[in-house]
Amino acid sequence: DRWHVDGKVIDPFRPGLAFPAASDQEFDLLQQQHFDAVVRAIRSATVLVATLGLTEAWRDRRDGCVYPACPGTVAGTFDPERHEFVNLTFDDVRADLRELVERVRDINPTLRVVITVSPVPLVATAEPRHVVGSTVYSKSVLRAAADDATRSLPDVAYFPAYEIVTGPDRKSTRLN
Repeated sequence: DRWHVDGKVIDPFRPGLAFPAASDQEFDLLQQQHFDAVVRAIRSATVLVATLGLTEAWRDRRDGCVYPACPGTVAGTFDPERHEFVNLTFDDVRADLRELVERVRDINPTLRVVITVSPVPLVATAEPRHVVGSTVYSKSVLRAAADDATRSLPDVAYFPAYEIVTGPDRKSTRLN
């Protein structure tokens, strides 16, 4: 649950923190403080907006943990024996969305959820294809999973951020 790098203790799930912990004890305190703040925020919220960004991820082969960035890019060290690239499927994203809603509703049963899909395209891909193809795959899977969640889960809505920015009615996307 932590990486030791150059005398600092890095949170692999928040590797870009400006002030990483200086010891395991400080790490434990900072992590608990963060978790407590997240729970307080969920308890006091009336709406949670979840923006889905991409399907490409780096995962730990040992326990299945998914990192927000490839180990070794922001922090840590990439180990091909330990870390693997994955491109999440519709079923993966669908299951994760259901688990997200279930977990936040365990904390706050009246919480409403709004799902959006980020209009930001991928800047690179680990797939052996052009980044445009990977962007289309990723956004399509995320949009379909978001639609599934809005149809099957109570008090879950979709806001069309992706469509507003990328739709053909946008002046910047018109061919004329």
